[in-house]
Formats: sequence, C-alpha cells, structure tokens
Amino acid sequence: MIIEFVGIPGSGKTYISNKLNHYLKGNFPNQKVVHNKDLFHKIKKNGKLKAIKNLIPILFKLSFYKMLFHILIGKASYKQKKQLIIIFLIRLLMYKEIEKKQSQDYIFVLDEGFSHFSISYFRQQKIIPNQGDFNQFFAKIDILLNYHSFYKYYIFIDSHVDKNYQRIEKRSKGWPQGTKEFSYDNKIKYLNKNLEVYQAVKTFITRKEKNLIIDNTTFIRTYDGYFNEVFHGEFNL
Repeated sequence: MIIEFVGIPGSGKTYISNKLNHYLKGNFPNQKVVHNKDLFHKIKKNGKLKAIKNLIPILFKLSFYKMLFHILIGKASYKQKKQLIIIFLIRLLMYKEIEKKQSQDYIFVLDEGFSHFSISYFRQQKIIPNQGDFNQFFAKIDILLNYHSFYKYYIFIDSHVDKNYQRIEKRSKGWPQGTKEFSYDNKIKYLNKNLEVYQAVKTFITRKEKNLIIDNTTFIRTYDGYFNEVFHGEFNL
C-alpha cells in the first residue's frame, strides 16, 4: 500500500508523514514501513548509473517526453522548471523502487507523491485544472508507471496561507527552489496559487479514491486520532 500526502508548501506534509511513519512502525510491527526519505536515500546510494538503468524503459515512452515538454513550455522561471524536472525524475525512480517491493507486507509513506506533484505541474502551467486536465495528467503517469495498479490511500492536509508563510519562514530549508528571492507579496501569491490548484486536485481525488483529510490550519499536538480512524478501522492491517 502507498500512502500519499497532498498539501501546499508549509502545510505540514513532511512533519505529519514522519509522525505517521513512527505510528505505523509502533502499531503494526509485522508491516515493513518505508518512508519517502528511505526511498530517496536508496536511490542516492544506488548511484547515477543504476538510476539511468531504471529509467531506460521509461525513456522509450512518448508520455515521458510529453511531460517534459509541458514542463518546459510552462510559464515558470528557469530555476523552477529545472527543479520540477528533477523532482519528476526522482518521483519516477521512487515508484520504480516501490514496484520491486509491492506486497501486503509493505506500507510506503510518501510525503510527496505524484498527486502532490500535479499541484506544482499545473501551477507552473498557470491553470486551475479541470477534470479533463487531471485525467490527462494521470493517463501519462499511468503509461510510465502503471500508476493505477498501486493500492493507494491519500491524506490531504488542509492549511491556511498565512500560517504556512510563517512555518516556511521558520523551517531550516526555507522556501522552495525558485521562490527564495520573492517579495512577501509574491510569496503569498505563490501560496495562494498552490492552494487553488490543491483544492481542485483534492476535489477530483476525493470523488473516487480512498482518502483522509486532516485540518492542520492550527497546530495539533497529536494526529493519532486521525490515524486510528483509518488504520485500525478500514484497513485492519
């Protein structure tokens, strides 16, 4: 099973995904829990040659180049386009690693999966996606990875732009690449654009996919109430 977090910058995706990672390991010792950061370290350890080898089957698919083309013709800055392509490639490699270990014994916790990636993708196109745009995006991903064959659960993190701004200002890694030099007004505009796309993506996914929505507009001491509802109830892991 893959658990994908979806939310705008500063919403708390990484923080809550780490909480879930510890929760699952503590409550379900028979499950092999793999976090997003574990997959990233695995890819880094494998090296560039292994990465290229894993990507070779994807490089022969037209959808891969269509995705790159749409990123490159987007209206974002060069730095933002470059960063989005890097994130796209890393996500592909992560899902290739997941493909090798698909079984009932594994739970993959991704603080940023392809559903979250779609927010940056559409924002850089400067469009609020409709259902057709969203379906086309995932049709391309499905060709590359057979994405819909994965058993997935989505966790959406609702948040407030002003709170997110404060969180990003305080965190060690700061603002996403390409936005660090933005003025205050442009940073708020950037967050609002992300929020608009997030709301659209959330609407499309929650219509037909299993999901949990966490209200993280204000600080929550523990998320176990949310986690208990899902993982001790519906899934009976």
